[in-house]
Amino acid sequence: MARAITDRWPLSTEYRQSIIKVLMQIALNPSCSPRERTSAAKALIAADAVNMAQSKMVQENEHHSEKMQGEQLDRIANAAQRLGLARVVDAIAQDRSRSDSSGDVTESRTANHLEG
Repeated sequence: MARAITDRWPLSTEYRQSIIKVLMQIALNPSCSPRERTSAAKALIAADAVNMAQSKMVQENEHHSEKMQGEQLDRIANAAQRLGLARVVDAIAQDRSRSDSSGDVTESRTANHLEG
């Protein structure tokens, strides 16, 4: 069971939940041997580590996507500015300032590029 979780075998959500439930029962059951309880606890810790690694990967991918989108907007704004398309530049700058004020931690480079 532990190997299925740590090696990320394709498991349905129901099956994964069942495995976790069984492992919890073994880990908390005083009538199980210390070896069984320890093995179940190790499997649960490994499953948690896999979940944390997966969450970190998702967060990094989201951050990367946001950064790439911001860089694309910067390039478009710079090209629009060179072509004299002030309305496009203003629209991009307004969109970036809205996303920055909504709690986005990325820096608004578009506005900085346009001012300098």
